[in-house]
Amino acid sequence: MTETVCRRARILWLCSTIVLALFGRTAATAWSNDRTKSDKQREAFFESKVRPLLSRKCWECHGKETQESGLRLDRRQTMLRGGHSGEPAVVPGKPGASTLIKMVSGKGDEAMPPDEGLPPEEIRVLKQWIADGAYWPRGKGPAPSTDRSSWDDEFEKAHREHWALQPIVVPPEPAVRSTGWVRRPIDRYVLAKLEAKQLTPSQEADRRTLIRRATFDLWGIPPTPKQIEAFLNDRRDDAYERLIDRLLASPRYGERWGRFWLDVARYADTRGYAFGRERRYAFAYTYRDYVIEAMNDDVPFDQFIIEQLAADQMPDRRSDRVLAALGFLTVGRKYNNRHEDIDDQIDVVSRGLLGLTVTCARCHDHKYDPIPSDDYYSLYGVFASSIEPKELPLIGDPTTVPGYAAFKKELDKRQAKLDAYAEKKIEEITEQAAGRTADYLAHVIGAAKDPLLQEQLAAFSLSPDELRPALIVGWRQYLLRRAKPDDPVWGPLVTIFKLRNEDLKTRSQEFAGHWSKLQAGTKPGQLNPLVKQRLLARPLSQKVDAAKRYGELLAAVWRRVRKNDAKALPGIADDDPALKQLAAIVTAETSPLHIRREDLRRYLNRADNN
Repeated sequence: MTETVCRRARILWLCSTIVLALFGRTAATAWSNDRTKSDKQREAFFESKVRPLLSRKCWECHGKETQESGLRLDRRQTMLRGGHSGEPAVVPGKPGASTLIKMVSGKGDEAMPPDEGLPPEEIRVLKQWIADGAYWPRGKGPAPSTDRSSWDDEFEKAHREHWALQPIVVPPEPAVRSTGWVRRPIDRYVLAKLEAKQLTPSQEADRRTLIRRATFDLWGIPPTPKQIEAFLNDRRDDAYERLIDRLLASPRYGERWGRFWLDVARYADTRGYAFGRERRYAFAYTYRDYVIEAMNDDVPFDQFIIEQLAADQMPDRRSDRVLAALGFLTVGRKYNNRHEDIDDQIDVVSRGLLGLTVTCARCHDHKYDPIPSDDYYSLYGVFASSIEPKELPLIGDPTTVPGYAAFKKELDKRQAKLDAYAEKKIEEITEQAAGRTADYLAHVIGAAKDPLLQEQLAAFSLSPDELRPALIVGWRQYLLRRAKPDDPVWGPLVTIFKLRNEDLKTRSQEFAGHWSKLQAGTKPGQLNPLVKQRLLARPLSQKVDAAKRYGELLAAVWRRVRKNDAKALPGIADDDPALKQLAAIVTAETSPLHIRREDLRRYLNRADNN
């Protein structure tokens, strides 16, 4: 399976959008080619009957300036797309299935235009127009535009002219002079270009050259002497057709032509420059094998695309092996932030499937870009809402693979070794962090540096004695949650840091006066006695001294409850409520000193990796 598998909350929408762009035009092409009236007749009917009707009755509420219910009726493509309901306003060739006809035929609250609907003769005009294919003169908007610099007109112009958005058509075969050279329809196109340049076709290749060319083209390797000899001796009329069938039936065909799609999918076995992360895609080969198999199995192209976008959302998928198809989205470069990863996924989808480069829209709208920023971030939302599981799904039964038993034995051995290392490292980091709680608290309260930036630079830390950025961030977030004025442990710290340092640089009696104010009105249980004792032990010269004393106290508590150190906090019973209250801070799962196994990498520095 590929390195990551995206589970898309809205991926089916993405599939339908892309497949419609690729294949949806086929239906439109079908009805437009099956015409009972000439374009000239249909255009005359549209300009004389339909456009005036739409302009007079519809465009005020559903035109360029206003689109009530998200519906716009002055552009053919927006009619086909429909409004907020998601249903097309017009279904070419099917008036009965067109929402527009239902609305203009309605009465009362459902009538369009409101409260009146359309008279029967005008409804008949719209029905006839839709039945004839909803003809709209190509390149014409609601009215001739004098402002060709507007975004809307230029955007429509780009959609009309961009090669990737043109409908699929069967062009007429060109006329040629040397008809004897033509054996298949495609030959006419080749010959027409040659004759336009006043060139003549080369002499027909001999059979030895023919098999070499065909084999190189379909397999990417030369034929063997035995294969050449067999073809030379095959005197049947369909020998060449048999040769092509044999080449296409070989697995080598998929290996050869699958490479072209792998280039589109920017396939690689590694993820590029990924500092501090595993660079290899251990299972990338499964995507490569999927592409080869799809080529050899003649998987329909629309199915081929959908599998690569949403195989995990297909309950009727051919087999679990097609889950490897999601490598299309996941085997590209990985960056040091999720935003760049998503941009790469949008880029491969738009360029690979739609023939559009859309990533400029990440930052701004351009008049001539194929999509605006709104559409870019619609795609962004699809991928941003995806979840990449840490455990990849199985695409087959691994126990049937030769060598699996030996592989599993070695894997278990290495996993046990890794788990033992992780537990040891967690204990080591936790003990070190607990002993330096005073340093962490002093740094969090007094530091001016951005802890999030420090966390990103954690891998550059060389000394094991340096404060670990992940712990700095953990303590900062913990204090933001817990350090409230009425908290029995952290309340005094909050109050002290509201004072000026000058207020602390006095004699102990004066500080005692300040302290009496801090605990004035408190009731039993509102102020932890051990915190009070530690803070009143001696005068504070500056506010950061209070943070250090908290740290010293919590470090002693950690030694007492985690290391059973009787010398820590002597004279305090194990069941003392004040001790238990402080012990929860350093031992609970919400404690900054609690390091989860899956988060260990964040706490490591370069010294740990040596």
